[in-house]
Amino acid sequence: MTRASLGHTGRPLVAPAPVASAFALMAGAAIVRWLGSTAAVDAYFAAMLLSGAAWVIALSLFVATLWPAITGPREAA
Repeated sequence: MTRASLGHTGRPLVAPAPVASAFALMAGAAIVRWLGSTAAVDAYFAAMLLSGAAWVIALSLFVATLWPAITGPREAA
């Protein structure tokens, strides 16, 4: 999605630092969710909340960073 967003808008195909952080947060959210599914019942709810929060932050970073590229004019080559 990042490559398409950058490429189709004429921008270099290099993920900005916040988007790279979003990728790491998304992977971390998946790991926390997986670990939480094997945890005790008391820790399960906290792990799901943490995982969901990381996912929301990751998606927010992605959208906030690429919003100008998606909604703005195409850059000249």
